[in-house]
Amino acid sequence: MISLAAACLLVFLGVEGSSIQDLLKISEKVEAAKSYRVEISVEQSGGPASIQKKTAVSCKVERGKPFLFTKGNHTIYRNRSQTVYKNKEGVWTLVDLKKAQAGARARGGKSSPALQAAMSIAALPVPHHALQDLKKKIEKVEKTEKDGMTIHYANLTADGAKELSGGRSGKPGSQQPEYSGRIGVVVNAKGGVERLEVHTLTRIQRGDKAIERKKTIMMKVRDLNTTKVEVPKQVVELMKG
Repeated sequence: MISLAAACLLVFLGVEGSSIQDLLKISEKVEAAKSYRVEISVEQSGGPASIQKKTAVSCKVERGKPFLFTKGNHTIYRNRSQTVYKNKEGVWTLVDLKKAQAGARARGGKSSPALQAAMSIAALPVPHHALQDLKKKIEKVEKTEKDGMTIHYANLTADGAKELSGGRSGKPGSQQPEYSGRIGVVVNAKGGVERLEVHTLTRIQRGDKAIERKKTIMMKVRDLNTTKVEVPKQVVELMKG
């Protein structure tokens, strides 16, 4: 069952029933937001070595500008597949995220620490992307009440879970991973969306052994429509070029 600790979208809508249409209204409100700040936390567990990982990242979103991600000493700007980060010399560097990820896989996951951080951070979903085309991602919706909040739960389709988990297809001819999950949206008594949380499970069959990977993505959104993103001139020039 999906937990209640999670991510917040301060958007306003009426809470009427627990239908798919209610969640579609939420996605429309998020799409209409001009800007927001979001605290993203990711917990991952499982895999061949039963590895556990936790990541916490801040992100500022202002429409028409690159997303700004910060984590510790790392500062990353993302605009679609373009990512600009500071390398170990402190120089702004442009990288195509998809090409960099493919190159890292070809090298057995080896990249510089700065590039690894840029790839993992910039690949994180943001709320309006997580809820984009929501109708295609969900199958069943239900609702519950707790502590004055209304929580909408929806089962994710296999494609929806794959997208939100950041999963990818297996090699041609191999058995493909199986994806499943749930998404939860918590609405407060005033009609504002309080939290967004995504839970996914990836199951990979390797011979007689099934390997499972679990991921929880939580987003807390603040400063709706008041957030500003400052983009350095060097970053703008790199993304133009």
